[in-house]
Amino acid sequence: MMEKLREISFDSFKDKEKNDSYIVIKQAYHHNLKNVSLKIPKNKMIVFTGVSRSGKSSLISETLKPLLENKINNCDNLVGQYSDISGYESIDKVIDVSQDPIGRTPRSNPATYVGLFDKIRRVFAKTDYEVSHNMDADFFSFNSTKGRCPYCEGQGQIKDL
Repeated sequence: MMEKLREISFDSFKDKEKNDSYIVIKQAYHHNLKNVSLKIPKNKMIVFTGVSRSGKSSLISETLKPLLENKINNCDNLVGQYSDISGYESIDKVIDVSQDPIGRTPRSNPATYVGLFDKIRRVFAKTDYEVSHNMDADFFSFNSTKGRCPYCEGQGQIKDL
């Protein structure tokens, strides 16, 4: 006689709506930020994107990062204006991974050195659209002719001579 297979709900693995599963920052005002409030999920890879001068650096590099460093690492950084922050209490350290080049090319940084981008590219290449269009991980690399900009050749800018 066959045993009945136990069903496992994937919902049990998801973060539940708890105050400590998010970092919440309220009413951030700094440069282009005007009364910005947001909930940032913890234990997830989060990406902030937007057009130039939309406030990404003001929010992350000049408000959230120095604020968390002050509260968690006992630093004394200047912080953009905000009214409240919560959800950081269970975080034990803030680590800033530099994007500065570690070699002669701006494409070589700590994330490329430890293979982080390789893993991210493989995840992107497994999405439905990319699989159906035969796009492999090279399509997400600025070190590959498939993925880099043909004008700046993956340098991020065109330098005038």
